[in-house]
Amino acid sequence: MRCVTWLAGLGVLWLIASSGVQADTATAFQQGSDTAASGAAAASAVNATNATGNVPGYNTAPTEAGLWRDGKVNLSGDGLGKQAGCTTASTSGFNGKECDAINFLGSGRPEYPLTRTDALFNLSNGITKNNRDAVSGMNGGSGTGGCTTVEVKDPDLQSTEHCEEFLEPVDKRCPIGRVVTVDRDANYQCEKSVSSYESLKCRRGFSVNVGTVIKPESFDVNRGSEVPGWSASTFTMNFTVKGTPDSFKIERYQVDNYGQVWINGTKVYENVLPGYSDMRWGSVGYEYVEGWGDWGGYSRMVYKNSGGVTLGDFYDDGCNWGCRGAAPNLDITRYIRQGNNEVVLVCANANGIGPCAIKITGSARELVVLGSLVDNQCSALENRAK
Repeated sequence: MRCVTWLAGLGVLWLIASSGVQADTATAFQQGSDTAASGAAAASAVNATNATGNVPGYNTAPTEAGLWRDGKVNLSGDGLGKQAGCTTASTSGFNGKECDAINFLGSGRPEYPLTRTDALFNLSNGITKNNRDAVSGMNGGSGTGGCTTVEVKDPDLQSTEHCEEFLEPVDKRCPIGRVVTVDRDANYQCEKSVSSYESLKCRRGFSVNVGTVIKPESFDVNRGSEVPGWSASTFTMNFTVKGTPDSFKIERYQVDNYGQVWINGTKVYENVLPGYSDMRWGSVGYEYVEGWGDWGGYSRMVYKNSGGVTLGDFYDDGCNWGCRGAAPNLDITRYIRQGNNEVVLVCANANGIGPCAIKITGSARELVVLGSLVDNQCSALENRAK
């Protein structure tokens, strides 16, 4: 109580100093004593109207007096009105202290957020962890003791202080197939089970035995009946090879009178007159030759390409070697590919209808299934599951 009285006196002195009263401490104390000694006379003097000039802000009929009418007045509404009025009122001088205090409280109090890493917490960690020595004052308040039980005995107070420690959460996991044994001292041990050593995988399917076989391939056509006299025809055909080409050749060729063989866009064989290049989709016809001097003009038989350009004269040679037929046995393996092959045969005929034929023979390597076996490596596990 002595401490509280002293603090209250200190507050009064501060208020007196801040309000501008120039009396010293002894004078102020003496005036207070004299007022208290006068008793009722002093109280009536304070309540009298003449106190208006002596007490700053004195009022015989304050507005606040109406707030206590048997507790029936709305204090909240009047308080909010007072607060709103103080936001624009003057806070200077003694009369402004009331609004100054209201504005201070209404503006809120400053907040000081603290994080886990704040220095206030960091500095107290040592005391928290070593509370026994810190409280008892051992080692200058920086003890090394852990969590202990302390019994305090005092004539006025007896108490027993104790604390509890918990293990921090630690991940103690073991791989699948192991058993975790935990004892009371938190000593984790792992023991392997039988299932961790055993493989539960198996294979079941078919074993296919494949091999390579060489199969014969052939292409043999004769389109002579489709080529009239003094005309040319181009035949585009497909030759399918099943497998990887092994060996192919032109075994027979016979075209009356002139012709060519193209495989996959490449010319591989021909019997032609001089000057003939690409005969594909060409034609046989007459061409007029202008005269010169005493020689008059005349018409001649020529062969023209697909663009109408003359490649040379065209006539019946009476059946050349190609017309009679040949067995060139020409190796054409490099021109053949697996799958579809385009074969173009060009035949230009003079007089009567003759042959327009070609024969290609060869072989290709093809993968075939020679046999299969059921491969079941899961029988042991299946028997265990029954």
